[in-house]
Amino acid sequence: MSLLETNKPFLVNPLRLPALPTLLLFSSSIETNSDLTHLVFDSWIEVQSLPMNQTDVELCVRTGIRIRTSWTRLLDYQLKKENSRDVGLLEAALTTDLVLFMSPLSSATHFGYSLKRLLPADMKTIYRGRSSMDSELEDMGSNPFVSDYQMSRDETLGGVRVAPYLVYDCLADGGSLALFSCPGCNLDLQLTTLEKLQHLQHCAPESDSPEDNTAASQLIQGDHKNSSSYFCDICNKGYPHFNSVAILKHKKSHSSIVMPS
Repeated sequence: MSLLETNKPFLVNPLRLPALPTLLLFSSSIETNSDLTHLVFDSWIEVQSLPMNQTDVELCVRTGIRIRTSWTRLLDYQLKKENSRDVGLLEAALTTDLVLFMSPLSSATHFGYSLKRLLPADMKTIYRGRSSMDSELEDMGSNPFVSDYQMSRDETLGGVRVAPYLVYDCLADGGSLALFSCPGCNLDLQLTTLEKLQHLQHCAPESDSPEDNTAASQLIQGDHKNSSSYFCDICNKGYPHFNSVAILKHKKSHSSIVMPS
């Protein structure tokens, strides 16, 4: 038996995963153009899709951001050792979203895109930088990507920082405006992706509350065929479809609550 001595790192037990969802979930920094068809991850991987796939890539990026936000929120709950029904619903929703998002058959990632390694020469011209137009647009409105994050202008790359890891519309190619027909107000508008999402947020606000996720509720409550009604004496509420696992999880959610004597 011989011992191999080397300073080079080795990857063991690699797992094959779809490129774009993995990059969206685990990259430390993400930069995009205005229509999200051009993305740069960690300043060395470039992903480009065709303009005809703008709706698909927009859905993919938004899903990745939503999963990262839920993941961070769940991690905060775990670090604070919070244990409640909301945490269970959030965990179930996150599990479902991750499985669907990473699936090769997922509609959110079932479109063509190119993958390229960026060289130092590419990095010199890929960002547009801050312009005088950015200074004129101070009122950026609400953040449709991460609702509790305050958007700000990026002084170095240009564009808008919409998440701690994501800078929107900072790439030099700029992207393009898209014709958008709003189902809420029946208007036809030429908007960027950010403007479109802000408009949709105003016309038809979406709820990201874990209680509104029916898939998560089904995971928590279990299959109706193997469930029964359960009444909790602590919260004085009945649940029509709880299996044994769901009952144990619900009882555990009350374990940290100190009842008054």
